[in-house]
Amino acid sequence: MKRVFTFGCSFTAFRWPTWADFLVHHFESNGLMGVNWGKHASSNQYSFIKFMEMNAEFKFNKDDLIIFCWTSYAYRDWE
Repeated sequence: MKRVFTFGCSFTAFRWPTWADFLVHHFESNGLMGVNWGKHASSNQYSFIKFMEMNAEFKFNKDDLIIFCWTSYAYRDWE
């Protein structure tokens, strides 16, 4: 693994550090790339669209670690 990308809702990105922030920090402290694309109050639709946008930009490959923290299927974006 050379890069880690995280996507999700408030459990992934909030006002204080989340599991994704710690994971990204761990990767970066070992000289690897890490990006947390989670967003507070976001839905699965937002996470998937952001994933597709980042795939177009970063060209994900077999060496990447991509983690989703899905929310409820009925959850909607509030922002």
